[in-house]
Amino acid sequence: MNIFTLRELNQWKDALGFYAGRLVGRPLVAPDHVYFNLTNRCNLRCKMCEIPGISSKIQEELALDDLKRIIDEVGQLGVRHIIFSGG
Repeated sequence: MNIFTLRELNQWKDALGFYAGRLVGRPLVAPDHVYFNLTNRCNLRCKMCEIPGISSKIQEELALDDLKRIIDEVGQLGVRHIIFSGG
């Protein structure tokens, strides 16, 4: 009789790896998800958002080839979700 399902075992493994990584000072498991800002440019001035103030200081953005390479690298790390934002 199995006490845990495979999903539950993986959740325990990820949690233990996360906390063990904090103890040794480096990641031991990939993050579950990554937030990826495609751009800092925005023409809205929402009161709760700090992007307009930041985007005036940041002039450079990554080239499309660099973005694709980073996305591929994140996928190879085992990240389950990439959340695209910005603009």
